[in-house]
Amino acid sequence: AVDMWAFGKIMYEVLVGEPLIQFDPTMKTRQDRRALEVLARWDEDDLQRVVDELSWAGIGTLGADLVSHCLCPSPEDRPESMEEILKHPFWRDTRRRGNVISSVGKGMNTEGAGANRG
Repeated sequence: AVDMWAFGKIMYEVLVGEPLIQFDPTMKTRQDRRALEVLARWDEDDLQRVVDELSWAGIGTLGADLVSHCLCPSPEDRPESMEEILKHPFWRDTRRRGNVISSVGKGMNTEGAGANRG
């Protein structure tokens, strides 16, 4: 289940262009208590934020559905395998429309979190 969550985290960061959880770059990961608390208390509100940010980034409902299922707070609600992830309709839709990543980067700000949302 942790691998599925990690896949969702990576997918979110690739599609949105920002970290899922902001860690302080001046600290070692284990010392950043604020970020670790966010991670430890991951809940449905965080999941809704993920869906909203994917929408702001121009990712459709299928992409938001896939990522949010991977990031479900409860491990039993996440996909059970990569095979299940790869069977998700997002991939079929992405192949049909062409490369999703090529359209995602437009307007993406790599300088700071959320700076391109106005």
